[in-house]
Amino acid sequence: MPHDTPNPTPAGDGADIDPDDQSWFWTPEWQAAEAEADAEIARGELVQWDSAEDIRLFFDSLREE
Repeated sequence: MPHDTPNPTPAGDGADIDPDDQSWFWTPEWQAAEAEADAEIARGELVQWDSAEDIRLFFDSLREE
């Protein structure tokens, strides 16, 4: 079943997004952060864990440093 929420305009400017819902996503600041995250992922700077326990161990190790 298709989603009833309208999609962003082709230009990606968020003009047809409900301003009380997700317009924050289309702000220049948020889009800059999205572009930065995309670039980090493209450079292979993404960290993934196999479990919540692995995440906990990672953060525990940061505390020990």
